[in-house]
Amino acid sequence: MTAQPHDRHRAPEEIRESLYADRSPKNIRASLPPEDHALFDREYWHALDTAKLNYDLAPVLAFQQNWWWTAYHKADPEEYAETIRAGERAMEYYERGERPPGAVRWDDSLDAQMRERIERGK
Repeated sequence: MTAQPHDRHRAPEEIRESLYADRSPKNIRASLPPEDHALFDREYWHALDTAKLNYDLAPVLAFQQNWWWTAYHKADPEEYAETIRAGERAMEYYERGERPPGAVRWDDSLDAQMRERIERGK
């Protein structure tokens, strides 16, 4: 069985383009596969209720950012499925106490190199 796009009327590129243009909850929900709508709705209303009680929009903004990324990644079902499979393969290595092939060992020197590259604009 191959993964089918959740919106047969829009290609993954079109979904992602719409997400860049419109980050509203309405558009994010419309860009998600139907099986994610119920969870999206519950988390949306929870974020709004929390924001109302605390007079703080941080939960709404965090909700929006999280679901935006989810919709972006799920726009291409085959690519998303491969990402999940790659993560599962990596976990198998970690469970055996090994580092997956191509895994980057992050340390202070790599952090310094990345900061230097950013400062140079590369």
